[in-house]
Amino acid sequence: EFVLGSRHAFAIFWISGIISGMIFVLLNPNVALIGASAGVSGLLGAAFVSNWKKTIIAVIAMLFVTIFFVYPLTSGAFDEFKKSIAQKEKIIATDLNKAISENDLNKAKDLNKQLQQTTQAIEQTQKGEKFAAETPVSNEIHAFGAVIGIVYALLLKKYKNKNQTKV
Repeated sequence: EFVLGSRHAFAIFWISGIISGMIFVLLNPNVALIGASAGVSGLLGAAFVSNWKKTIIAVIAMLFVTIFFVYPLTSGAFDEFKKSIAQKEKIIATDLNKAISENDLNKAKDLNKQLQQTTQAIEQTQKGEKFAAETPVSNEIHAFGAVIGIVYALLLKKYKNKNQTKV
């Protein structure tokens, strides 16, 4: 953004994302797309063309941060969430059985509702994990985004150089 300007960075992000998404869908019509990674790839491609040394340093720094901080923190938090919700389910089931044995039907009704909600949350979490495991990441769309960002940056450089030599 510092090199190309805010307008161009914005344009690269959107153009890379939209055009690479359209190309990818044309080549893979039965695939649904979600996310902004193709636009980010376009920005990385443009950054590499604009200042490759700083881009390499930034990419290495981001990999380091992601591998050693972001991934461990998020996966640890997710594991804790799964443990806590499973534990909550056990506690509610125990309390529900106790309420039934004590013939406290109002409490049992409330606990049954809580148990259903907790079970549903566990099932949704499991479905999400299964979906994430089964959904492949396509590097093609990222490559398309990067190429579009590179082309944009090169054309912009050429255009700027052409206009500077006329002055």
